[in-house]
Amino acid sequence: MMLLACLASPAAAAEVPAGTAALPPPSPPPPPPCDQMPGLAQAFSGVSTLRAAFTDRKDIAILDAPLVSSGHVFYQRPDRLHMATESPSRQSVTLVGTRVRVVQEDLGREQAMDLGTSDVAKAVVANILLVLGGRIDALSALYRCTAEPERDAWRMTLVPLREPMTKVVRRMVVLLARDGTLREVRVEELDGDSSTMSFTDAVSNRPFTDPEVRSYFTP
Repeated sequence: MMLLACLASPAAAAEVPAGTAALPPPSPPPPPPCDQMPGLAQAFSGVSTLRAAFTDRKDIAILDAPLVSSGHVFYQRPDRLHMATESPSRQSVTLVGTRVRVVQEDLGREQAMDLGTSDVAKAVVANILLVLGGRIDALSALYRCTAEPERDAWRMTLVPLREPMTKVVRRMVVLLARDGTLREVRVEELDGDSSTMSFTDAVSNRPFTDPEVRSYFTP
């Protein structure tokens, strides 16, 4: 019995005969594609509206300190988005379809544009809407999309497959709560810069009133 106990001990298991190379531990299996992660598609696609506070941190190589801003975001499926930055300056971006309105309140400036005139801008905004809308089918066509479960969330990693995103973005990492609510979106660029947007106080699937629609989603 003592001999069996010794053979079963970690020390005995670690002994390797002289001249014999130890085998490396097996590599963990790669994370599965997003569309094969049970429950992910259902939760992600179940969000029709979103209200949340956000904090955006931009780490830029040429700057000594990160740029940090905060505010609130409002989303309505499929293509309505309003981001109101409240600190350090007041600015809002309203997106409806391909129409965008940018208002810099502190500077008294307002600009409207059509994303159809810029392939890069159109691709960036379209990808943001796909993430917010939980369009895993469309994301999987544009990215190598893998997912890993965490204690109460999923972590999705998206590596772009097509231009123009392949010329700008190295990867995106999306942290999604089990109820489908976004917690964090991190974008890592090829030049080493990155942006991390964290969401708190999120409320999903509460319909917007008519006054809210006019206030948030008028391009």
